[in-house]
Amino acid sequence: MQVNGIRAHLPICLNGGSLQIFQSGGSAVVVTEFHLRVSYDWNQQLRVTVSSAFQGSLCGLCGNYNDDPGDDFQTPAGTKAPDANTFGKSWKVDVGDQDTCWDDCHGPCVPCQADQTQKYQSEQYCGLIKAPGGPFSLCHSKVDPGFYLEGCVYDVCANEGHRQSVCDALESYADACQKHGVQIGEWRKLAGCLPECPPNSQYQQCGTACPATCLDEQAQQQLLCPAVCIEGCHCLPGYVLSQGKCIPKSSCGCLHEGYLYAPNEGFWADDKCTKRCVCNPATNRVECTQQVCKSSEKCLVIKGVRDCYSIDFVSCKIHGDPHYFTFDKYKFDFQGPCAYVLTEVCEKPMDLNWFGIYVQNEYRGNRAVSWTRSVQINVHGIEIIISRQYPGKVLVGGILTFLPYNAVGNRVKIYRKGPSAVVETNFGLTVSFNWDHQLTVTVPGTYRNTLCGLCGNFNNIPADDALVPGGILVPQIPVFGAKGTKAVDPSCKQVIDPACPGVDILAKQQRASGRECGLIVAINGPFRECHGHVDQQAAFQDCIYDSCYLKGRYAFVCAAIANYALACQAAGITIYPWRTPTFCCESLRSKRNSC
Repeated sequence: MQVNGIRAHLPICLNGGSLQIFQSGGSAVVVTEFHLRVSYDWNQQLRVTVSSAFQGSLCGLCGNYNDDPGDDFQTPAGTKAPDANTFGKSWKVDVGDQDTCWDDCHGPCVPCQADQTQKYQSEQYCGLIKAPGGPFSLCHSKVDPGFYLEGCVYDVCANEGHRQSVCDALESYADACQKHGVQIGEWRKLAGCLPECPPNSQYQQCGTACPATCLDEQAQQQLLCPAVCIEGCHCLPGYVLSQGKCIPKSSCGCLHEGYLYAPNEGFWADDKCTKRCVCNPATNRVECTQQVCKSSEKCLVIKGVRDCYSIDFVSCKIHGDPHYFTFDKYKFDFQGPCAYVLTEVCEKPMDLNWFGIYVQNEYRGNRAVSWTRSVQINVHGIEIIISRQYPGKVLVGGILTFLPYNAVGNRVKIYRKGPSAVVETNFGLTVSFNWDHQLTVTVPGTYRNTLCGLCGNFNNIPADDALVPGGILVPQIPVFGAKGTKAVDPSCKQVIDPACPGVDILAKQQRASGRECGLIVAINGPFRECHGHVDQQAAFQDCIYDSCYLKGRYAFVCAAIANYALACQAAGITIYPWRTPTFCCESLRSKRNSC
């Protein structure tokens, strides 16, 4: 679990014991000095208990606690919601991953058919809850089995009869019964729901609600320990519960300011990363020294761990007809004319923002090559489209918008920089597109090993960037690109023409002449100081590729050379004039700039 964004081990004792967090059975339990108790089993059972002092003072999905069930569907506006969906939606908060958040079935709700209902109400499934003489029969007078039976059938039907859904529902009813002090019969073996207990523990149907822990070996004997028993995996004698495992007391480690640390575990004791501590296993005491992050590092909390992290950003670049250069510096050419996943978060840790970036390609005069027509950015619950169709503007939520523009409370900034539109987020994602042929996506290093798409998986291994969905490495780039298709238009066909004839001869001629694409690699040419800093051979090949396929269309050759010039300048390298009044000046003249 996390406390104030930092991952922590259970049990935890803070503020002199006024806030305690521990594990009881299969649940994490939070208890405060004012008698708030919250338990969650990391899966589907959540229980909140408050004292009568809060009567008439609460609001939310749990109701207002005024002893009148009839007005519990009250919205924040004070009106009564007509149904559960409206009520739930009214209490939604703007936290978490909004891109995967919806308020209904996310499509048509599929009702449970009569034959399915009959099947799942049988004692082989949910019917065990209500079975006369069954393991829960003594509880029927204390806890209404009908409510739990109905919920069980709904869940099992929605999950197409999945056995774990049955087990989860039966466990919920068993827990409710035990909370009321009812002794239930053996139900797990009967229902096929026996748990797998970790080492040094065993399953008990009626075990203590206050297991021995590293903080308190005698927790069961405390006056505040509930008299009711709970089922689950309980530690064998001689072991204590720590971090969900049963360990010898000697392996507990160190207690520091209410938090437990494992033997030899290191951590930062302050939020500026100036005090580094480690748990000494010989003394079970924390030892700290003064340290600071390196100049190339920053003190951050990532995935719940505070540490000194490298400040690095990487870019995926697409230019021309499209030439791709992935986050891991894997280069390929792909001419598909459809819509593709350029990059999106496919393995999302809880503390990283989700985003998805998609490109729509198109043919421009030659069906042998395609170009980027538009880029779509989905982030923070909004959709942004930069399209060749609307130069100088962007679509935000489907509305054509002038730049600059700020969205989602300034968490997304969209502005113009030189010839490009730039989308910049509050977590370090930047997308730049010049409404024509140059597209760059830059992400912070925190997204390493979380991405997928044409820009690769960002794991610092170029060789495995051509992975299609499902984790299969394909040797043919057209196959890799086609597998990344996002388009839902069935008329979009992946037609990839063969290599341009004569490309080798053209490359030899231009390399020797030092003209057109040859400017890029010319030893004494305008880019001579950039050689060795930005790969001139790759840029030359891209330029030749475009020149061969698009004979006589110098604008595309100029774009390829300009792309190399831009990369050199971005690297801080001096370049020399390469445009002339007769070569690559037309586009600049149209903008009243000088060659």
